[in-house]
Amino acid sequence: TGISIQYVYRGLYAAQLQRCQNYIPQSNILVLENHNLRTKTQSSLDSIADFLGIDHVSYDTKLFDSTSDALQNAIRTKYPTFEKTGWRLQGTEKEREYFKPSVLSQLVSFFAPHNELLFSMIQERFDHWYSITD
Repeated sequence: TGISIQYVYRGLYAAQLQRCQNYIPQSNILVLENHNLRTKTQSSLDSIADFLGIDHVSYDTKLFDSTSDALQNAIRTKYPTFEKTGWRLQGTEKEREYFKPSVLSQLVSFFAPHNELLFSMIQERFDHWYSITD
């Protein structure tokens, strides 16, 4: 399928959260979805401030746009081997188009029970994770 096993493991969020909860109280853990950080940046940052008990600050949300040339260049300059580690900044939602619908369908099916466990743990749902045609 062209999907590295490391990416599958990284997507098992409930297991990762459970490991954290073995050492950190749930009240000290905030779970945010990457999509909201990118599309609702200021409200996401306000949620982080609320969680930390600090004042809200207005940010230039363009600083958080992973597709901006300025941010990409800053990452390449400061962390030249970042993408070689297997991690990278996510670009656009259109990245899903690179996967065949059959592969996306298999991934959605595989992750569904793991996602449901996560949703029950955090008491929030991300139903768009089940969309094949985003």
